[in-house]
Formats: sequence, C-alpha cells, structure tokens
Amino acid sequence: MTKDEVLRLAFEALDALCINDYSGYELGKRDAHLVDNALTAIKEALAQPEREFVGLTDEEARVKFESWHKAEYVQPLERYGHTYKNMHVRNRWQGWLAANGIKEKNT
Repeated sequence: MTKDEVLRLAFEALDALCINDYSGYELGKRDAHLVDNALTAIKEALAQPEREFVGLTDEEARVKFESWHKAEYVQPLERYGHTYKNMHVRNRWQGWLAANGIKEKNT
C-alpha cells in the first residue's frame, strides 16, 4: 500500500467512528479531541502533493533540474564545483531543491 492509501484507510476508519457517534463508545473530551486532530492531520497530509524527487542522488537531482531549466530558461548551465557559475541559475537550483523537498549536498 502507498502512503496515500494507508492515510485514506485510516481517515475512513476514524471518520466512520465519528459518523457512528464513536460506535456507541463513550469517548471523553480528550479522546474525541485526539480523533479530531488525527482526522485533520490526515486531511492535510493527503492534500500535499507527492514528492517525486525525494531520495534522488545529487547527480540525479541535477539531471532533473537541468532538464527542467533548459526547457524554461536560456542561461547556460555551467557548473562550478557543487553549484553553478551563473547567480540566477544558482538561485533557481536552490529554489528547485527546496520546492521538491531535497536537501543540497555540499560536496
């Protein structure tokens, strides 16, 4: 099962408890609050897009970034060590990493 499938299953189970008035089980205010918090957290997690680039090596991330960059911009992609010579390209690289949930490896 994927993360989203597991979250949907958990959401449906907790939501069914709420619809059925907690299945006849007398929940205290604390328990009801925990169920509501769990439902809210699951909704938020399901609303977030899947991050397809998590777990990429630095070189794999650079290949994907450079492919994206070439399609959108005209600046040359000259590398300078672990970054790029052009300041605008460097800024886009760092923004692209952040937007895709990737931490830069300074090697």
